[in-house]
Amino acid sequence: MTTEQKILERITLLMRKAESTTPEEAEALMEHAERLMIRHGIDQARAAAAAAGRDVKPEEIVRRYMKFEGVYAAALAQIGIDITFAYGVTRPLIYRERSFARLTIVGFESDALAVESLVASLVIQARVALDAWWKRMHRTGEVDLLTSSERTKARRDYLIGFGGGAAGRLMEMRGRVVEEESAVAGTEVALLDRKAAVDASIGDRPKARGLRVGDHAADGWRDGRNANVGGRGVTAAGRPALPR
Repeated sequence: MTTEQKILERITLLMRKAESTTPEEAEALMEHAERLMIRHGIDQARAAAAAAGRDVKPEEIVRRYMKFEGVYAAALAQIGIDITFAYGVTRPLIYRERSFARLTIVGFESDALAVESLVASLVIQARVALDAWWKRMHRTGEVDLLTSSERTKARRDYLIGFGGGAAGRLMEMRGRVVEEESAVAGTEVALLDRKAAVDASIGDRPKARGLRVGDHAADGWRDGRNANVGGRGVTAAGRPALPR
């Protein structure tokens, strides 16, 4: 196993653990995973810059695909769009149908793999957080005030807000880590070069657009800021269904 594979495996393990623990510990684990992921991306950018002009095979730009299905496919895909943009050197492409969405993460291989793992983890966390939030809505009687279509829209808005909150935190984390690393010559230039290469590979493809949301997105945003897992564990074999 290469050093890069070991780092990506460690990031994945941290995020999986965050899916099956308390909200407080999950927040710390996700922050650790995000910081490690960002540092790894910076290291890869520096290595690529150092290898430029030498007889070294450059890392390739790849496309990683994630498929989402069901009524909330577009909302779950939006989480992926927001996170892909927030990472800084990856770019999303999206294809949407009525109950289907396919997210394409474009970036250098190590970056795209890291972002794909983070999106997969956050989608699980968003589902669990939504389940807990919807139960709170039932207890307070707020659900009874909504029509069937309004209930669907409220859950959709919550998921989109969750992704926005998580992406905002990731952007802040990235800014802090890049600032810490700025003392090393060429860090920001290397990252900008990496981003420019990815943008060039996409060309004039239309950018992924955000979805309009309503008031309930604010609840999702707040929980997304904390990578809230709803106060209970979740495993790959026992993921909660989206509430009806």
